[in-house]
Amino acid sequence: MDAVNDVPHLVDKKGGSYAAIAPKLESGKFNKWKKQMLCYLAGMEPYYLKCIKDGPFQPKTADGDAKPESQWTPDERRVVVQDQRLKSIIMSCLPDDIMESVISCVSAKETWTDLVHSFEGPSDTKENRIMDLKLEYQTFRAKSTESLSQTYTRYKTLLNELANDGVL
Repeated sequence: MDAVNDVPHLVDKKGGSYAAIAPKLESGKFNKWKKQMLCYLAGMEPYYLKCIKDGPFQPKTADGDAKPESQWTPDERRVVVQDQRLKSIIMSCLPDDIMESVISCVSAKETWTDLVHSFEGPSDTKENRIMDLKLEYQTFRAKSTESLSQTYTRYKTLLNELANDGVL
């Protein structure tokens, strides 16, 4: 059986090194970290974003069946290990207590999904949060007890939250 020629192409790292350091997750700043991490991963290896979205690459035969590991080509083997490399990168950015909660995840996608659910909640929870933020934006008013600077800070914080949730 011939292999299906759909092996993802990886960035060739020969002779190069990365100067960027993966962002560390800070308490209460998951949305910021998530954006930074996705940018970092895209710069490291664009295939990592596909791993997070679709899960690990599984070599297949022409019939679409899983190919036995003994029949993997060197390129297929190189792509398969990227999932564990990605999981390792993600784990290295987490504080110990959070790392312990996702260490048993099998793939990078599962690790990422667990983190998103832990910090953002299921998609319906996020939709409710977005609706609340939109309502807060539409009804935003200065408070009589706050200075202009305080009103601006509160407004800017609201805009940042809307941007972090993909509304703006």
